[in-house]
Amino acid sequence: MKKMIRLRNSIIIILCLTIILMGIGFIVLAMQLTNPSKNAIFDTSFIKVKDISYVKGGKVSPTAKSSITNRGKEINLDMTLSTSYDQVLYTILIRNDGTLPSEIIDVKANPDYSNDILKESIDPITISYSDIVGKILNPGEEVELKVSATYNESSVNIKKNVKYQLSLITATPEE
Repeated sequence: MKKMIRLRNSIIIILCLTIILMGIGFIVLAMQLTNPSKNAIFDTSFIKVKDISYVKGGKVSPTAKSSITNRGKEINLDMTLSTSYDQVLYTILIRNDGTLPSEIIDVKANPDYSNDILKESIDPITISYSDIVGKILNPGEEVELKVSATYNESSVNIKKNVKYQLSLITATPEE
């Protein structure tokens, strides 16, 4: 009989210890799930215009300005080119400040000067930018976007002011 009581008490002690250890495990798990440093953050944006360089084609130097708006999702470029062979080159830095990887889906231009009707409005200037579509940025990683505006060879040199806006479209990469 004493053996049965000892066995029963031993089982009760083991069950109590199991319940206490499970409680401690659930507390540790709950603390890890609510830890704010583990929350997923998605933040890829234009950080700064790293460099603006000019190529002077005539007597007057081209001018250029830039501004980042909409929480780093848009960048406004304002440039003035006067003569043939003038060129403005922007080097723009894009960085993933989030905790999730980010894929650059597209860089939208506004107005879209690749459209024939709008292209005529800035003719003979052409604007181009490097292809970074599809680039995957891990947290903390950066990529450079190069934008070039060139005044092509023309018999008539007219001072042209061009306002250009680029919008960044990103998403988490598909697995």
